[in-house]
Amino acid sequence: MKKLVFALSTAVVLWLAAPSHATIIVPVSSDANTDSRSPNTVFDLERLEVGLSGGEPDDMNAKDIIGCQDAYLWFDLSAVTPIGQIPTSVSNASLSFFQTNSLINVHSIAVYAAVGPWSEATLTFNNAPGYEGSLPLLSAGQWITGLNTYSSAELNAAVLSWLKEPDHNYGIVIHATSTHWEIDRSDWIFSKNNTWGQPVPTLSFDLTTSAVPEPSTLLLAGAGLVGLVCFRRRSST
Repeated sequence: MKKLVFALSTAVVLWLAAPSHATIIVPVSSDANTDSRSPNTVFDLERLEVGLSGGEPDDMNAKDIIGCQDAYLWFDLSAVTPIGQIPTSVSNASLSFFQTNSLINVHSIAVYAAVGPWSEATLTFNNAPGYEGSLPLLSAGQWITGLNTYSSAELNAAVLSWLKEPDHNYGIVIHATSTHWEIDRSDWIFSKNNTWGQPVPTLSFDLTTSAVPEPSTLLLAGAGLVGLVCFRRRSST
């Protein structure tokens, strides 16, 4: 009987110590567009425009730029972590979307964490939560038409924080940062509503989780640890 309890408790200890790994791909759950030229308009389009048509070259505050179009994306991560597990690390987090151009490719982008909640049914430039004061999760040079994928360490940290604190997952803002503008030039991201068959934006990452032990499991694990210590002492005498 002692040997059986020892074997079971040892197995529990090893199970608790063993992390679980999975590759997660989440399609966009909500997406929306804001345009300072129509500050009170709710856009429900098949494509999200990202661009600038004026402003100071080094001005990163979207609300101070004339003719600014930002894309908002939110990914529902509520069902990602398995029941009975807690997220411990995220790696290789990548944002992917299909991008094309309205005229010519003129923009570079930065991706920020939104600082407050928003709804695709009501989002406008005037009520957008914005991202002022936050650092970009990633930045990229000129876009290439087609399916683009971007990743960064900062994006890893953001995804992990959203998994641990779902109430603070407000999604991301894609903002153009180029310093050379031409009026009415913008880049397009195909939204989840597109009917052209283009891939919707996705968030992918490698997730490591560990088990959340219940009190009875902890008790059995403790017994296993005691058994291991006793077994080691007996073996050494």
